[in-house]
Amino acid sequence: MKKWKKKKKACPREEPVNLPQDVVYGALILTLTGHQEAYVENYRALLDYTENTIVIQGKKERIIIRGNDFLIQYFTNDDMKITGCISSIEYCNPKEQSNRW
Repeated sequence: MKKWKKKKKACPREEPVNLPQDVVYGALILTLTGHQEAYVENYRALLDYTENTIVIQGKKERIIIRGNDFLIQYFTNDDMKITGCISSIEYCNPKEQSNRW
């Protein structure tokens, strides 16, 4: 009796799905409204919060928001809204991060 071998068909190569970086890599999303409002999504931790500085840890990066009269209007596990007078935003590379911001 002859055995039949099934030939495997080659699957067509599929194109990679174009997903946003925040979904794929867990990147921070920072939305600014002028210099008075910041909306932060996908953060991991709030590291420091003073009237003049807010330090936020993302999955792969850290941001430092500097300015005056900061107030966190609300925060959840996923997002937060910051108001005040924002003068600068600094993005820190994980390889260059130190214990002090």
